[in-house]
Amino acid sequence: MSETEIYVPDLECESCEKVLRKALNIKGINNISFKSDKVLISHDESVALSSLLSAIKMKGYKASLEPIKKTKWHSHVGDMERLLLRHVAISFIVLLILEGIVAFIFKDAEWLKKYAIWLLLNAVVSVSIVAELFHLRSYRTTVTQMSGMMLGMILGMQSGMMIGFIIGATTNFFLGALIGSIVGVLFGFLAGSCCGSMGVVQGMMSGFMGGTMGPMISVMMAANGFWIFLPWFFIANLGMLWVFSVLLIENVVADRPGVEKSPISLLTFLSYTLVLSLVVLFTMIFGPTGSVIS
Repeated sequence: MSETEIYVPDLECESCEKVLRKALNIKGINNISFKSDKVLISHDESVALSSLLSAIKMKGYKASLEPIKKTKWHSHVGDMERLLLRHVAISFIVLLILEGIVAFIFKDAEWLKKYAIWLLLNAVVSVSIVAELFHLRSYRTTVTQMSGMMLGMILGMQSGMMIGFIIGATTNFFLGALIGSIVGVLFGFLAGSCCGSMGVVQGMMSGFMGGTMGPMISVMMAANGFWIFLPWFFIANLGMLWVFSVLLIENVVADRPGVEKSPISLLTFLSYTLVLSLVVLFTMIFGPTGSVIS
C-alpha cells in the first residue's frame, strides 16, 4: 500500500472533488481525500504515478507531485494576445467607417451627429465582446467547471448588459431587453460551453439577466444624471469584460503544458464583429427614438 500526495492548485469546491473522484476511479486506488490544494491518494504499489497525474490533468486541472508555484498572468501574454489586439484595432477602425457609411445611406449628417457617441460605444463594445470570445477559442484545452462557469457568466452578463443598455437608451426598453438578452444568452452559451452543461447554464442565465438589466438601467437613469453615469457604466463593464482575459490566462493557460493554440483569422473575427454591430446599428436606425436621444 502506498500513499501519494498530488498538488492540485485548481481545487476550488465540492464539484471539483466529485469530478476528480470520478476521474480517479482507477483499479488499485483504495482511498481518496482532499486537503486544501492537495489530493491524498492511497493505492496499491501497482498503480503508476503517471496514471494518477494524467487522470487529473485530463479533467483540466493542473497536477504535480511538487508544489506548483503560480506565475503572474502577464508573463503568459504571447502571440495569441498580440494577434488578437491587432484584430481588435483593425476591426474597430473598419466598424467606425462602416457605421458612418450606413448612417449616411439611411439617415443624414444631423442623425450621425446626434448618435455619434452611440456609434462609438457600439464599435467599442462589439469588438470587445468578440475579442473575449475568440481569446477563449484561441486555446484548445480542457477547462474546469468552475473556470468555465466564471467565463460564461462574465461574457454573458457583460455582453447582454452593454448591448441592452445601448439599445435601451437609443430606442426603448422592449427592444433593448429583447436584443440584449438574445446577445447575452448567445455569448454566454458560446463561452460557457467550454466546460459543459454547467458553464452553458451559468452563461445563458447571466446573459439573460444582463440583457434585461442593461436597458432597465438606461431607461431609469434617463431622467436623472444619465450623462454623468454613462462613462462610469461603460468603464466598469468593459473593465469587467476584459478581466475575462486575465481569468482565462490564469486558470486555463498559465503553467499548463500541452495547451494547443488555435489562431483566429482576421476575416472570422471581423465577420462576427460586423454582424453584432450591424444588428445594433440597424435597430437604432429603424427603431423608435429613445428618451435619451429625444
